[in-house]
Amino acid sequence: MIAIILFIVVLLLCITIHELGHFLVARRYGIHARQFFVGFGPTVWSTTRGETEYGVKLLPLGGFVRISGMTADDRPEGVPEERLYFRAPRHHRFATIFAGPATNLVLAVLFTWGALAVAELPAMTEDFEPLGTNEVMVQEGSQAEAAGLADGDRITAVDGQPVEVFQDLEGVLPQEAGDEVAVSYVRDGEERTAAVEGWEGPPLGVAPAEVLTVDHSAGEALGETFVGSYSLPSQTGLLFSALGSLFDPGYWEARFTAPESQEAVEGPVSIVGAGQVFALGIGEGAGGQMLLLLGQLNLALAILNLLPLTPFDGGHLAVTLIEGARARLRRDGRETYIDPAKLWPLTAAVLALVLVLAGTLIVADLVQPIVG
Repeated sequence: MIAIILFIVVLLLCITIHELGHFLVARRYGIHARQFFVGFGPTVWSTTRGETEYGVKLLPLGGFVRISGMTADDRPEGVPEERLYFRAPRHHRFATIFAGPATNLVLAVLFTWGALAVAELPAMTEDFEPLGTNEVMVQEGSQAEAAGLADGDRITAVDGQPVEVFQDLEGVLPQEAGDEVAVSYVRDGEERTAAVEGWEGPPLGVAPAEVLTVDHSAGEALGETFVGSYSLPSQTGLLFSALGSLFDPGYWEARFTAPESQEAVEGPVSIVGAGQVFALGIGEGAGGQMLLLLGQLNLALAILNLLPLTPFDGGHLAVTLIEGARARLRRDGRETYIDPAKLWPLTAAVLALVLVLAGTLIVADLVQPIVG
């Protein structure tokens, strides 16, 4: 429970920094911001400093900064017309909105860099699977056990083809049944060979005994933040793949009907599931894994907010870009403003979809808690 509370606090901090990005850039360009709150619902505490009310609300589900003039009808009394959002120059409006996800991108870089610099993390394949050593555990009743292999043996070759990491086995084991497969291995420093007779095809019946780890200097870690298995581009690809699985019936079937299946924990998780992962990291004392998770969390916040749909920040950015394109196409050069209030049907549909998906994920994570 303490870990879950800590996770919520960290998540709130990340969201607050996101909103602070909007707020500071709006102030920089003279756009009026009348409220800055953490949480939603009834106000627990607030104070007014200058022209802005700061405060905390009851439900710790996020935060917001209320910028005046986000719609054409939003004209607070006493606020000069030129300080309303929709009256600001287009590049000022774009910068104000982009500043939110930009802060999360910066945090994603810092947390990921920190994780790579301070901790040994599992080495990964191109498919983001942990690389195993060639030291194996042998499944009872398997072909490997019948051939004489045992836990702790280090497989070095199959039919003369070298094996340096566990994943090499997939490429060197015959894919079709055959008469015999020669498996070279090392036990207690002695090189041996086991003959797997009557080869029935993969799998051999072994699993990696350990996972390879890598560590980096600060400079190497900075490079790996942008190019490599843990890089932000790689994590972005995984995030979009996870989002795509939300529309795969097989994913939902696994989440609700196969709690013992590994597939049940592969893919998107709710805030509850993320808290469970956070708790696992704390329980293992895995500081690097925790930093990496925080980097992934901020990357997800940035990317989701950049989706070109209202009410996300990306929807407002898309509107601003469309305004610019329309202005360039007009021969008279006259600027036009697209009122986000007119996009309310789209906004409501997106909100409904997000709420349904979020609620369903919460139920799934409660039905099948992530336990490692």
